[in-house]
Amino acid sequence: MNLLIASGQLEVKSDPQNRSVSPLQPVKTLLGFDLLLNPSDYFSYLLIRDGIFEAPESDLVSRLVRQGDTCIDAGSHVGYYTCFLAHLVGESGRVYAFDANPEACDAAKRNLSLNGMTWAEVTNIALSDHEGSLSFHVSSDEQTGLSSVGLIPNFKKTINVPCGRLETSLDNRGINHVRLLKIDVEGSEE
Repeated sequence: MNLLIASGQLEVKSDPQNRSVSPLQPVKTLLGFDLLLNPSDYFSYLLIRDGIFEAPESDLVSRLVRQGDTCIDAGSHVGYYTCFLAHLVGESGRVYAFDANPEACDAAKRNLSLNGMTWAEVTNIALSDHEGSLSFHVSSDEQTGLSSVGLIPNFKKTINVPCGRLETSLDNRGINHVRLLKIDVEGSEE
């Protein structure tokens, strides 16, 4: 994959299906934070190409969240919203992110570290209506954002993951007010 970055322009010079290159690439988002992304993943390809993901939703979040707020990111994936929320709340705020996929948690933690966002944390847990564990389908490396507790096409493995209630996690941290709760857990919202 060849990337051309000049005068604020970011251009992707190859198809996301090109598997010959898949190391993590540093990407500066249009929102003011950096991410390490794998360009062979479709989500990452879109973010590399556009510099932003879900522009209308990102705009709404930027209008709702302020310095010092506490926010929750349920379904952190590679940490796009986790880092965005941490960028918005600043050091006086807090961001608590959760994801069932251990690979996604590692990516989100790596991206928080890249940006020095120590006021945000990522927990590897599937948010649920009960405490315990459950089966989780990890999606292919080309579509990492589609991992789910529900059966999905093209999953690479099924793993057992811890699950727990959001209320318990908030109580354990002494959190009694949340400004924004972002939920993107691939169909498990119900």
